[in-house]
Amino acid sequence: MPLYKRPGSPYWQTRFRIAGRKVRCSTDTTERAAAEEFEEQLRRRYWRQIKLGEKHYTWDQAVERYTAENSHLRGWERSGRALKWLNRLLRGAPLAEIDSTNIAKLREIRRRQVGPATVNGDFAELRAILNRAAIDWKMLDAAPRVPMYRLQKVEPRWEPRERIHALLGHLPPHSRDMAILACATGMRRSEITKLKRAHVDLKRATAFVPATNAKANNSRVVPLNSDALAVLAQWIEHPKHHAVYVFSFRGCAPIKQLCTKAWRRACDASGQGYQVSASTICVTPGQVGRYKLKRPSSIFRSSAAGRR
Repeated sequence: MPLYKRPGSPYWQTRFRIAGRKVRCSTDTTERAAAEEFEEQLRRRYWRQIKLGEKHYTWDQAVERYTAENSHLRGWERSGRALKWLNRLLRGAPLAEIDSTNIAKLREIRRRQVGPATVNGDFAELRAILNRAAIDWKMLDAAPRVPMYRLQKVEPRWEPRERIHALLGHLPPHSRDMAILACATGMRRSEITKLKRAHVDLKRATAFVPATNAKANNSRVVPLNSDALAVLAQWIEHPKHHAVYVFSFRGCAPIKQLCTKAWRRACDASGQGYQVSASTICVTPGQVGRYKLKRPSSIFRSSAAGRR
């Protein structure tokens, strides 16, 4: 019999031969009618591959090629997270079976887990892969439409000086000083964490942001006020400073994450009632005021000393 059940499994299995090739797989269904339909479509697909020479590509093949072409891009970290979730549901699936109906089901599953903006980001990667598979790689005859949620434009939150001071008082020194620099200059998180000593001119009160660190790929010069100069001076002039980067943590640089568990604990301890993101800090310039700075000597301990 082409359809059978394994002992202890509720799912129907199919097994048959076509043109001397043995095919055996699970139908992933407990209904016999659905299993018979699956087997019929599988037989038809293998017959067309063997007899007519049609080529059928899988999701894995498209992702492999997409990764090879785009993994060098700066935004690949975000793309990698989206592909990690998509791979859990689409691994091994034929590209031709990723149609509008299945895409709608995937969107419903993802929407129950995250917000609409994150869904749009994940499915933008799916749309890019399907479009390239159809237009550039000729793996599909046509790419299905991937709809997106319509989002309302949200204005960035402006935090008053009292809230910023309360948060700074509970942050660890390296996160505190980077937050102060963000408030003083409006620089982005990656621009601050990757800021090099050679790009800071304390005498001219400027910091240079190269195109490789800027979001828009445009280099620029950032003017520094007294708050920013005070922070940068104590890090650059410290005897145990990092050889290349301004900010470091126990000798390690660049710092990759700013909104860590310590950041979230500081938000809770400061009585915010909600999480203040690094993006909110960056769009709240001028709210540091006369915040009393402390020497960051504890940051330059070795990791072994930190564990003691």
